[in-house]
Amino acid sequence: MPIPEPQRDRLDERDLHPGVRDFYQHLGEVIAAEAKRFGGRVVVVDGSCGPEHVVKEVEGHFVDVLARGPLATSPAGRRQLLRYANRAFVVPYQTCFTRLWARALGDGSDVVLPFTCECARAVKSRSTLPWPTLHP
Repeated sequence: MPIPEPQRDRLDERDLHPGVRDFYQHLGEVIAAEAKRFGGRVVVVDGSCGPEHVVKEVEGHFVDVLARGPLATSPAGRRQLLRYANRAFVVPYQTCFTRLWARALGDGSDVVLPFTCECARAVKSRSTLPWPTLHP
C-alpha cells in the first residue's frame, strides 16, 4: 500500500477528474482498513526501498500459491492465461462505466489501459490500446 502523500502526488500527475481521484484515494483507505481488519499482510510502499524489494516481498508471500499455478506449459496455455489476465484488467473499468454515477465521467471509450501481448512468446511485451478494442 502506498502511503498517502506519494499516492496523492501520483494521482495528481495523472490529471484525473476530481471525482475519480477522490474515489481512488477512498478506495485505498478502504482496502487498507479491510486488510488490517482481516489480518491481511500489507507491504507499505513509502519510497524507502525500490520496486525490486516490493516485488520480492510480494512474491515471497505468495510463493506457494504461485507454485501451484495455474501454470502454462504450452503457447496455447500461455495465450489463454494472458487473455484471462487482460480481461481481468478491463472488466472492472467496463463495469464502472455502466453505473449511473460514473456516466458523468464519460462512456469510457477514451480510457487507455496497459495490456500484455497475447502472442504467448516467453518474453512479454507491454503495450496500450483503448479498452474497447480488446474484444475477442
